[in-house]
Amino acid sequence: MEQVFSIKQALLFGWDKAKQHVWLFVKIMLVVIAIVLVVSIVIVFFREGSLIASLIDSALQIFMLFVDIAMTLITLRLARGETITFTQAVDIFKGLFKKDLGLVVTFLLVLGIAQLLIGIAFLALIIPGVYLALRYSQVRYLVVDKRVLFDWSTHTWKTRWQEIKRVIHEGLRTSSDMTQGVKWQLLWFGLACAGVALVGFIPGMITLGIGLVFVGTMLQFASVYVYMKLLERVEKKSLPVSAPESAPTI
Repeated sequence: MEQVFSIKQALLFGWDKAKQHVWLFVKIMLVVIAIVLVVSIVIVFFREGSLIASLIDSALQIFMLFVDIAMTLITLRLARGETITFTQAVDIFKGLFKKDLGLVVTFLLVLGIAQLLIGIAFLALIIPGVYLALRYSQVRYLVVDKRVLFDWSTHTWKTRWQEIKRVIHEGLRTSSDMTQGVKWQLLWFGLACAGVALVGFIPGMITLGIGLVFVGTMLQFASVYVYMKLLERVEKKSLPVSAPESAPTI
């Protein structure tokens, strides 16, 4: 079996990057938690289950989707050696609304289909579900890294439908190519991450949640390390993976 990445090196990479950037992630999480708490209070005020409360809750879910994409993008850029301040992180989040709607659409399409397929497989049997989860484990990073991107400039419903099918096919196929022959490594990596999360849970609670943020940040960087190694292997084999768009100047 080809050894594409080292689990030890991935975790060490995550540890080093988390030490460098944990306070940025702590600030972001504090802001997100504050917003969620305020919105939750507003929902209770309007009585949970009412139309207004449902609309506010839907808006909160959309907000969390944007946070998810922004956090993944920030982690990717930090993993590649960029420096991002809290102000720049906020600008990245705002940029998703202003000029990166194609990225959001792609994220919803490709990740949504991947999760649907994984869910159906888990309902059938556990093993097929695990297999598809490993096979499509790189979809999130591929999309956010803009190596699979919806072309927002398409104008007719026919061309947009064709673009939707292209994006879904390309995203799933590219992740399949990246994980070919390394699914056992990915499974052991996932188990190692679960072990780290369990070991870090109690210290994380003792440190008022800061330790939990550190562990989560560490594992996110470790996952990005694995993504970059798999991507490097694919590029060396000259498989059709497009280069990411250059990051906007902030």
